[in-house]
Amino acid sequence: MNRILREDIENVIKNSPEISSKKILITGGAGFIGSSLCDFFIKTGNEVVCLDNFSSGPPRNIEHLAGNSNFKLIKWDLRSGKIPEGLSGFDIIYHLASVNAPGAFLKYGVDIFLTNILGTHALLKKAHEWNSTFFFPSSSEIYGDPTVVPTPETYRGNVSCTGPRSTYDEGKRAAEAIIHAFDRQHGVDFRILRFFNIFGPRQSFGYPHGKVIANWLVNAKKEKKITLYGNGKQTRAFLYLSDALRGVLDVSLKKEASRQFFNIGGSEEVAMKDVAEKIVGLFGDVEIEHKPLPKDDPNRRCPDTTKIRETLGWEPKISFDEGLKRAKEWFVEEG
Repeated sequence: MNRILREDIENVIKNSPEISSKKILITGGAGFIGSSLCDFFIKTGNEVVCLDNFSSGPPRNIEHLAGNSNFKLIKWDLRSGKIPEGLSGFDIIYHLASVNAPGAFLKYGVDIFLTNILGTHALLKKAHEWNSTFFFPSSSEIYGDPTVVPTPETYRGNVSCTGPRSTYDEGKRAAEAIIHAFDRQHGVDFRILRFFNIFGPRQSFGYPHGKVIANWLVNAKKEKKITLYGNGKQTRAFLYLSDALRGVLDVSLKKEASRQFFNIGGSEEVAMKDVAEKIVGLFGDVEIEHKPLPKDDPNRRCPDTTKIRETLGWEPKISFDEGLKRAKEWFVEEG
């Protein structure tokens, strides 16, 4: 683990609720957020079982944990709607498995939908059986191209059920519906966090799994060229990884979050053309190539985070510019 990620994990530990001697199940534990969550729980004295099929999170993200007696990796595909035999007794289940990049929406749409539907249902049954807390990472994609910005949790969405992003958008929406229905029928301590544009170390890059900032940082380093879609006036509110991890832990560990759902994202709404120019500024001689905007790409995406701030006291600590510099250092060394 390099310096940037090591510092991030240490800062999360300092600023999160204390937890130890718990048994944790993390699906998608080799992924962008999942691998850092594995690091957090191992470093704080917990037992972690990671399920992953490595469809987007590479094994190298967790290979440094292989010799730890408190860490177990099981290669597993949740599209089957089944859980490996022999698992039991988990205090918390983090269901982070799901590819979530626009290129993958086109290439693996059915697989994404099955992971979010069948995988969620299978894990909910186990959470009920084991009396586990169940954490689900939803997405700003459930709002589609919102007509209300900043977007509150009460907004019901402007989503296309037939477009190229639909199986991810509707998969997350349907998963939330299943979670609420399961709780009404059987009872389960669920917590849902709707992510808005998280970025940072270990994020996937390259087609089809890459996300925009990771792609731009790697392409700026290797090709001296980045691709800006549309006129660049579309906006996002990016949140750095360590702040997202603190949100995951606040929501999954604090009793006030039980059976609740929250937005989480950055407080700075930034135009994509400005993000591109910031990356050019970090690297110097980088060309910005322009291409048409993909279908159904939202014009604005910015969360109203009043609920998580007032309920749990969460606040972002890393500015977008600081996070971009930290991500750049990590991708230059590791990407």
